Amino acid sequence: MFFDATSPNYSLFALPIMYILTLMPHWYAVSMCMVQNGWKNENPRTFVTQLAARPILGTKKMEHTPAERRVLRAEACQQNGFENLPIFGIALFCGLVADLPGYMMNTMAALYLLFRVTFTILYIFVDSHAMSLLRSFSFFGQVALYMAFFMQAAFVVASRS
Repeated sequence: MFFDATSPNYSLFALPIMYILTLMPHWYAVSMCMVQNGWKNENPRTFVTQLAARPILGTKKMEHTPAERRVLRAEACQQNGFENLPIFGIALFCGLVADLPGYMMNTMAALYLLFRVTFTILYIFVDSHAMSLLRSFSFFGQVALYMAFFMQAAFVVASRS
């Protein structure tokens, strides 16, 4: 239904899904902080910056706890999502302008979201170098899908001339 030759183009539904997926790491970080030692909602960016800088400044412990590292990775994951959301939106827009077939747009959007979910889970929960390489692989999968959108659209637009 979503991936056959006669499928309507549902790919734009991936944008709100991506936006919600981008917010989820922050909500997770806030909930972790609320359970641990409190979230400073009066100025959350300062709270995260101070948490990140604490070992450098030499206050309290010299290293982050595993929970603190997870909070910092979750916040970084959210930032990465906000940085990538516009690129994904532009890629979808290029596919729409080129009038790429619905099945192709749906497939690429679904694969992008699959890579993004994998990236998010690995970003937040993986704390080892070896496993972080899987996160990098899922990020490169997202980049490959951007390029596929852009290239497919470019070929279609170029063939119109």
